[in-house]
Amino acid sequence: MFYKGAFPARYGGQLSSVVDIGIREGDMQQYHGEINLGMLSSKIHLEGPIWKNRTSFNLAARASYFDWIVQPLLKEVSNKKSTMTPYADLNYYDLTAKLTHRFNEKHKLSAFFYYGKDVNNQAPAGSGIKNSYVNQDYEVNPEPQDLNVQESKLSSGTENDWSNVASTLYWSYRPTERLAIHTNLNYSQYKYRLKQFNYRYSKKTVEKTDGTTELKYLQENSSSSESLSGIQEFSASTLFQYHSGEQHSWRWGGKLSQQYFNPRVRLHQSSFYQTQTSLSESRLDTLVNNSKDRLTTAALFVEDNWILNKHWKANIGLRYALFHVPHKTYHSLEPRLSLRWLFRKDMALKISYAHMAQGVHLLSNSNLVMPSDVWVSITEQVPLMKSDQYAIGYNYEIGNNIELSVEGYYKRMKNLLEYQEGSSYLSNGEKGWQNMVSLGEGEAYGVELYAEKKSGRTTGWVSYTWSKSLRLFNRPGEELNGGRTFYSGSDRRHNFSAVVVHKLNKHWDVSAAWTYQSGKRGTLPITTFMSGIEYDFDAYWEGSYNNVSSV
Repeated sequence: MFYKGAFPARYGGQLSSVVDIGIREGDMQQYHGEINLGMLSSKIHLEGPIWKNRTSFNLAARASYFDWIVQPLLKEVSNKKSTMTPYADLNYYDLTAKLTHRFNEKHKLSAFFYYGKDVNNQAPAGSGIKNSYVNQDYEVNPEPQDLNVQESKLSSGTENDWSNVASTLYWSYRPTERLAIHTNLNYSQYKYRLKQFNYRYSKKTVEKTDGTTELKYLQENSSSSESLSGIQEFSASTLFQYHSGEQHSWRWGGKLSQQYFNPRVRLHQSSFYQTQTSLSESRLDTLVNNSKDRLTTAALFVEDNWILNKHWKANIGLRYALFHVPHKTYHSLEPRLSLRWLFRKDMALKISYAHMAQGVHLLSNSNLVMPSDVWVSITEQVPLMKSDQYAIGYNYEIGNNIELSVEGYYKRMKNLLEYQEGSSYLSNGEKGWQNMVSLGEGEAYGVELYAEKKSGRTTGWVSYTWSKSLRLFNRPGEELNGGRTFYSGSDRRHNFSAVVVHKLNKHWDVSAAWTYQSGKRGTLPITTFMSGIEYDFDAYWEGSYNNVSSV
């Protein structure tokens, strides 16, 4: 289930949309599976009984081969075939497994496991250049001269990967037809790594006329910054469902979770310099911010799906959440309301309001020596993020086959977090990330048009979203953009998607998807300058310097 605005009270801890994904049980009667082959990825799915009518399994795996296909294509379209190859080292894989055992009609136990990893590496520069220079007075003095040989090599690149682990032990108990109790034990882990490295090699020798070689100097320099971010979470939750009649369906329960955050940076620098008479070597390794932050969350909720009559339906809920970090406890009372007016059998109008709170902040800035996306906890200094979201939508169904909808939303956010201008782990990382951030406000609004064909041999959907996302950081001493409103990094004005699926027969179907999005906002360089380092040649264009910096 995908909730964009009408968030029921049982969901909390985030300001954005909620995706509730459930993995169905495996077939208790017979074995079957499928294999899907795509242009850029493929997947396999198997399911069946371990003990008929009692125990089943459901397994699925996916893997991409984007780099295997795209890299050869880039070689064909690029003037220099080795230039674009490093930018296409992209791939992912994941594994999903579920075991289910039915003890009887009232008791059921399930175990779920998921692991996935994505890789996005780049190595934009790498060269080995050898140049020979002879004495300039060769024509004046035609006698054989010593030959100066200069060798230079420069390489740099980026290693970027992230992974997720999710596991759940799920017990379902139905003591009566009207009452059901669901209990979950969960463990999840998220890891993110971004490593940027540079290597420079330079060697100068003199090849004498008598056949000997003399070393003038040998120099090697390497540096790297590796940013690591991760979240570990342990949680337990219980949900009660009770149908008190045709008009009311109640849900209530609670959740307790413990999260650990560990954003950190490893910095490395080394240099080696040798001549005939001297040798020098230095090395520096630094680990910045290796402490773990802990966040404990407890929440209670109650909600009611209330059918007033054949035209009106409401979901009314209330959630209370407690967020505890060392030396500080935050409280949040979150009302939820959504109404649906079915003024015709095929037409409905929906409105909703939700107050949300989030104890986790996302820091994004590619200009810092940190991952582009870093999750950090609230602290004694950094408060909860909060939001109020309003939405209104209209749905129209043409028969049972086509659905049309339009929905608009407005969201107001408080206590958003961004890096301060000019912040860097190199300059003030020892003080911790809390001293590198500013608090501000935000608003987001937009409208979505959606059309879906649900049945027939050909199905699919088309959607278009127009949206804006703005930020304002004007607190004294924490101003960004001079205290004026600016667009957030997630602001994308236009988003168009189309998906078509055609079923050839009961065994085969084909699908196609197309997406258009406005470009992500960023800052473009307007000035370049030369650093003046000798013999630092471009990796793919000999004769020009590679050491060009942008402002």
